[in-house]
Amino acid sequence: MPFPLQVGDVVVPDPVSLANLVQQECGATPTLLGGARPAEWLMGLVESGALERRHAIGMAAALLQNRAAPTVSEGARLARRLREPALGPILVRALQELDTAVLLQVDPALADTSVEDTLLAAAEDVADFSDDEVRAAFLAYLRHAGLPDLEVRVLARWGSVFELETWLPAVLAESVTPSSHQALAERRARGDAGSAVVTRFLS
Repeated sequence: MPFPLQVGDVVVPDPVSLANLVQQECGATPTLLGGARPAEWLMGLVESGALERRHAIGMAAALLQNRAAPTVSEGARLARRLREPALGPILVRALQELDTAVLLQVDPALADTSVEDTLLAAAEDVADFSDDEVRAAFLAYLRHAGLPDLEVRVLARWGSVFELETWLPAVLAESVTPSSHQALAERRARGDAGSAVVTRFLS
């Protein structure tokens, strides 16, 4: 990584200073680059070649593991921009391990959005749910989070026969939207073993 690094009018001498700068800018009112969020300008640095992608991935991982609501939210935003599947397990782990009091805090960048909402959106976009371990952990979280539509989307697209047998009856007992029924209809049309499970529960 080439240092010193120029971020707006700030000269960043080393990686530790960059990490400190990012954390300072994670609140509700960033001051650098016209108020741009750190996720935005970090990606700008990656795209310009000033910052190696692997270092941005490491920054996202560090932010997600910081355990403070503003940094976790920004880490999720950066992960979503990077679209790096390796960050998927870290996003899911943050959902599982953060205190409810942190998850329910308002995302500093989005007044009507919680930290949990931001993490969930990033996990859905970034995580590789074809990975059995990642998917199982996410589904276990969703079952207790009261988010049946998201649960259906994951189950319909990636769920194994066992997961469909285990989780789908409980989900269908809740209020499921037309978009969720559409996702299940698409799984039925796939014609695999899971399709037969979906057909049975929807009959």
